[in-house]
Amino acid sequence: MNYNLYHKFRRGILAISILGTIFILLYSFNLSKNTYYQYECLSVGTNTKIKIWSLKKGVSYKFQNALKDGVDLILKEGLVGSNCNNLSPLLNSMSAKEKFSKIEASFFKKNGDYLKYVNLISKADESKGVKLQNNIPTYTISISLQELEKYLIQKEILKPLNKGF
Repeated sequence: MNYNLYHKFRRGILAISILGTIFILLYSFNLSKNTYYQYECLSVGTNTKIKIWSLKKGVSYKFQNALKDGVDLILKEGLVGSNCNNLSPLLNSMSAKEKFSKIEASFFKKNGDYLKYVNLISKADESKGVKLQNNIPTYTISISLQELEKYLIQKEILKPLNKGF
């Protein structure tokens, strides 16, 4: 009887260990809500720098997608990571999200306004993912947070800090 109890206990510990390992692997990357891309925050400041790539799209992930995804990330999700101090999304209220949704299509269209606030710094091909897929394009981009925020205030999507209290 003690023998069966011991083996059940060992199986339980093994199951917990396996689940814990899976959890750690899943959250070792900053997976955004949009699972088409992943990112790594490099620095936050006037110009926030991130690395962005897509395991799902692989080699077909183009720099135009990276630029758009990076701005979308800053607007809607914010950034987490050791270099980012958990930067909140710029669209941090339902009201702001609703207002932005009215201009989102024109903002993100080809040659849209979003391109004024983001720059490609570099592109590298790196091994990424659990299977270490080779030659995944990884883009380092810079996003001008202050200028993007000014744009959103000008469009009356965000309220300036000195108003609304």
